[in-house]
Amino acid sequence: LLSFDKVNVENDIAVITSQHILAQVVQNLDLQTNIYGIGRISNSLLFNNSVPLAIKFKKPFKGEQELELQIVNNRMLITSDTLTYTLKKGEVLDQENLFIEPKDSLFLTDQDFKISHTSLNTAVTRLRENLTVTAASKQGEVVNLSIQGTNSKRNEAILNTLIEVLAEDQVADKREISEVSIAFIE
Repeated sequence: LLSFDKVNVENDIAVITSQHILAQVVQNLDLQTNIYGIGRISNSLLFNNSVPLAIKFKKPFKGEQELELQIVNNRMLITSDTLTYTLKKGEVLDQENLFIEPKDSLFLTDQDFKISHTSLNTAVTRLRENLTVTAASKQGEVVNLSIQGTNSKRNEAILNTLIEVLAEDQVADKREISEVSIAFIE
């Protein structure tokens, strides 16, 4: 008569796609920063070990920021809308709101990269648009997770991190409930 299972699954789907959970996934994997290798035919999204540099945007901001990197003759030329920097092998760029440390392997061949950095809210919205969460059956407690993207390792990391964040969030909720219950009993 009552479909409590369906309500539970819908609640689970709402939790999985919530701002709180997806923001943690974005921050854990730094999904705000996308690094593309510029190719002759198409650009490829780089992730984890395939990224030839460490980059960190130090200050949060609204909107989107783009950098272009060109490796030519063992030099890295970094350009944005208003600034230009040049780095040699072994050098680090450490500015007020940007840190870039290239790996030595980056300078082996001439190549181009594009770096795009967005706000946390924009990254969460993009993740939510690419993430599909559905009930496995009309009555049951299982949900199916899938994600669309061009880099399979990145997609796999997103789904695994999402599951880890959900598990940690459940543990934190249970811990909080038990602490409140103990305080009430006392």
